[in-house]
Amino acid sequence: MTFRPNPTSRRPSTRQRGIAMILVLVVVAAASIMAYGVIASATITTKITSASATRLQRQYLTESGLNLALYYLHNPAASPVSLIYGEYGNVHYPGESNISLGDLPGTLTLSVENIENGVFSIVSTGTIDGESITSSATIKLDKSKKFTQAATFLSSIALNNKVTITGGAVSLGSITLNDAATSGLLLATNGTAIGGQAVPTSADTRFPLSITHYLPYYFYKGKRYTAKKMSNAPVWLPLLDLNFVDNPCNVWYADNNVTFLLTTSLNGTLITTNGKSVTVQGNLTVTPANGMPGLVITDDLTISGNNRNLTVNGPVYIGDQLKGSGGTPQSVVNISGVLISGKTSGAFYSGYNGSTNITYDATRSTVSAVMDEIEDINSVTVQSWNNNGSTP
Repeated sequence: MTFRPNPTSRRPSTRQRGIAMILVLVVVAAASIMAYGVIASATITTKITSASATRLQRQYLTESGLNLALYYLHNPAASPVSLIYGEYGNVHYPGESNISLGDLPGTLTLSVENIENGVFSIVSTGTIDGESITSSATIKLDKSKKFTQAATFLSSIALNNKVTITGGAVSLGSITLNDAATSGLLLATNGTAIGGQAVPTSADTRFPLSITHYLPYYFYKGKRYTAKKMSNAPVWLPLLDLNFVDNPCNVWYADNNVTFLLTTSLNGTLITTNGKSVTVQGNLTVTPANGMPGLVITDDLTISGNNRNLTVNGPVYIGDQLKGSGGTPQSVVNISGVLISGKTSGAFYSGYNGSTNITYDATRSTVSAVMDEIEDINSVTVQSWNNNGSTP
């Protein structure tokens, strides 16, 4: 059989072949565009995801900074940098720059400012890949120091048989009793040898070595007031500042040595600055406001002469020694509250052979907003916490 082509069949024309080619090219182009779009979309999504992740890292970094500053405010002894005295009387962590948190990316800059007594503003700036965001917080610390013993000595103390301590004593050195009358717990490096206990290694060694840095201001119940400056003249009348609005606790300060003559009373607080002393040459009675110290003396407390009497109904801080001059066998020092000795070495007594009676009074053993260096943090309140991560 012989095959013969159908006379009606036609080979595709050049025009038809051209149209088919165009259609193929269109389909390929469309596919390429779609593929490019998919790739571009994936790339953009990746970039967006990466940018979002980096921003989150910055936010987490700044929040870590807020928490780090809060930790150092709550634990100032752990601060990696020197503490500073704030404008409102608080010793605190000031912040620092270029802080790295281990292997985490970026660096932190922290700034801490004392904006009110016990209140701090924290600004945390986190930087990653050259871009920064900032977060902030406001923190309030409630601070006070409640002593639990009648007497606290920074160094070794040698008592005598005219000393009576009721309510215990603690010394970061040794205690030599010498027939002194004591009751309550005795804590010292030689505590077990005197019928007490050895000082634990965790004993609080903070003492107010620079307690007058914010005078003439003092703080009472969260508000700032202004103490009255004393003149250089000897005191022989009751100390009373009639400005009850600005000085409701009747707080006085002196940058000179102070001498009390005759019979004098102070229903308030006396603070000496710059290593100045107090001499009692008569009878002096001091009763501070609740939560305030009675006497804060940065140098010596001297009893001058016989038959002198000093009575303080509240905390007493003596930076150096309790001294006597001119013979003092019948003189008496009575402290009802707590005695805090900041003497760093040597005997506490020098030439004083009168009686010393120290009685612990729990209602008169707390100081707040005056001896900031030794005050404990009782509570922490977050007044504001903004971690939205704003661009500085």
